[in-house]
Amino acid sequence: MQRRKAIWALNPFQVHPAVFKSTLDLLKFLSARAGWELTPVFSMTPIPAKKDLAQKAKKKLKALFANVDIPHLLHPLVLQSQGPQQSQGADILVAYAARKKAKFIAVGTQGGIHFTRWVLGSFAEALLYRSKIPLILVKKTSAIPFPRTKVLFATDLVPNSLRAFRNYCRFVSPLNATLIIFHVIPDYFQWSLPEPDPFSVGFSRQKNSVSQKEYLHRIRSWCKKRALPYLEIAAKWKIRASFQMAFAETSVSRVILNFAKQHKIRMIALAGKSGRPSSILLGSTSRYVAKMATCPIWIYRPE
Repeated sequence: MQRRKAIWALNPFQVHPAVFKSTLDLLKFLSARAGWELTPVFSMTPIPAKKDLAQKAKKKLKALFANVDIPHLLHPLVLQSQGPQQSQGADILVAYAARKKAKFIAVGTQGGIHFTRWVLGSFAEALLYRSKIPLILVKKTSAIPFPRTKVLFATDLVPNSLRAFRNYCRFVSPLNATLIIFHVIPDYFQWSLPEPDPFSVGFSRQKNSVSQKEYLHRIRSWCKKRALPYLEIAAKWKIRASFQMAFAETSVSRVILNFAKQHKIRMIALAGKSGRPSSILLGSTSRYVAKMATCPIWIYRPE
């Protein structure tokens, strides 16, 4: 049986010990559960003043992984782009992962105050914009999964999200995890008027106006109907799954994070958006969740 392949993208010259340990712990868990074949990869851009940089990188990687005990770990690899841009380094890594038929790329990030820099022009951001292979972002505060793992798929219930969900089910299936499909409904006050409100009298006879009670009934019914295909897909993969929804009195991002903390979620999955890079992560719910979450984040950008 051919093993499923994964990539661990890292820079041996900028290794944060806590981030490295968190990423290692997660990948050990995934490898033990699903038998992933893991390749550590450093995708470097050339520096004219340091022609022997590739050799130094190989030595650092060898030393870094000398005492690492993880099933199905292959020798670290150094890739070198022809140009100095981070995007070119990301391109060759994505191309290599595609040739290897890798199912995900794991990337460590320090998060917190450094995450702004990560979002606004670093290698990880370039990788996110270019990769059609799912990414797993891991921070130094990431919790280690345990046998009865709970994972969360946050969705807006649109077609792109459903395609991402299929991919996530393939990933989650061997983990014996409980999957929560979670949808957050934005504050309903901007779409409906409360019946007791005297100011609503002048608008209540409008053709499309509804009360809060009626709105809540309609939106819950709509969400449950849209969630059925997700539950069916999870059932095909023999995953224990449930659908839950909540109304956002604050921001959608904070509702997701609070729910994840309350239910001890060990991984949050998000579906990116196709199109311009700015529409994928920057300024979106995904950006805030990825910045503030303490657990690993799985992100997939459907084609």
